[in-house]
Amino acid sequence: MTSTEDLWSGRVSTSLADAYDAHRVALDGRAESNGQPREVHNMGDHMRLDAAYRERCAHRVRRGPLIRNVLLPAGAVIALVLLGAIWLLAGGWPAQ
Repeated sequence: MTSTEDLWSGRVSTSLADAYDAHRVALDGRAESNGQPREVHNMGDHMRLDAAYRERCAHRVRRGPLIRNVLLPAGAVIALVLLGAIWLLAGGWPAQ
């Protein structure tokens, strides 16, 4: 879970109702410092709010999944390829 003054990001895995309740509690708690949630009436409103989110918060939320889902597996593949190449250059399987 990520939680800062202007961002709360988390997962509620019990039920949809529990997730909604957690969302309402988070909104109510943030209303005093951030003001009321902004309404979205059209795609232009959505694009403006999305741009503001990406500028302020997205890098904090996406860093963990990027490392876990992209960088670590890519590093493991590169390490295995390098170890295999070294093993082959060193003679591979012994002759029988």
